[in-house]
Amino acid sequence: MRKSLCWITYRQDQADRFFPLGIMRNQARVLTILGEWPRAEEIYRLILATMRQSGDRKQEAEAQPEVSSRRGEIMHQLWKCTGKEEYRLRAVAIYKKLAEGKNCSYYQKAIRELDV
Repeated sequence: MRKSLCWITYRQDQADRFFPLGIMRNQARVLTILGEWPRAEEIYRLILATMRQSGDRKQEAEAQPEVSSRRGEIMHQLWKCTGKEEYRLRAVAIYKKLAEGKNCSYYQKAIRELDV
């Protein structure tokens, strides 16, 4: 990692501010691996906000692809772990409603496969 991207220095409220960009990136990556997706997402949002505050448009532009890619991974993982369950339960409920009063093996099979 380039030295200029390890720490971000910028002025805010007439004082120098320092942001440990390299550390924050690594922390977010580790949290993503550990499945701590909301915390990782929060850090990526903080990185982007800090880049905007720094006023260094070049560094902000360089951070955008990585952060958006990582946030995309997080959203995908969240969907896989939470959204999938929600949709599975909805599908079971719909199949059960469709199967009411009918002897349809298709609905029964779908319910058995989804209702684990």
